[in-house]
Amino acid sequence: MIQFFSGDETKMNTQKAFNDAEYLKLTNDILTNEEFKKLQWESHHMIGSRYSHNISVSYTSYKIAKALNLDVRSATRAALLHDFYLDSDGEGFKGMLEELDGTRSQHKTLWARVKGIRFKQVAESMNILLAHPYIASERAKKIFNITEKEQNIIRSHMWPIGLEVPKHREGWIVTLVDNAYSMYEFGIKYRKVAAMITLMLIIW
Repeated sequence: MIQFFSGDETKMNTQKAFNDAEYLKLTNDILTNEEFKKLQWESHHMIGSRYSHNISVSYTSYKIAKALNLDVRSATRAALLHDFYLDSDGEGFKGMLEELDGTRSQHKTLWARVKGIRFKQVAESMNILLAHPYIASERAKKIFNITEKEQNIIRSHMWPIGLEVPKHREGWIVTLVDNAYSMYEFGIKYRKVAAMITLMLIIW
């Protein structure tokens, strides 16, 4: 049985992943890579690291793809690299689209969405949401020589907010798993606020 959330799921999934020999066989070159390990110091969804988030999404996608007899390797590796970007090290979100090296013309709607936003903070947030899958895909391709299928899985993981649609069943799995974990992580961050609002409504 596949479980999404149980206690400190991020920590639990990381432990399970590192104890799973078959999973490590598929991902060891990524997990031991110095660039990937930098994600341990990148905050993600305000409650943990991008490193742990990627492992959680990857390990759950691995279990689902395996249970459904799909392309386990592509689902697992693409999920592990789906948020392979850095806020620091010169890859901050400012000018993120320009870093795509000539791909802006292929994503004119993406660029227009960001350029058309007047408020700086909102524009930067949209920049993150819309552009980071392409940054992650480009970095993963450069460092790990990922396949075209894996590139699509990474680039499309923000659908329907993002422009690219998953072309493969493995892509839909990674997208749904990532959405589930993202909602869970944001829920932890804001559950006290939600509880206070609920209590106020009840009292009112």
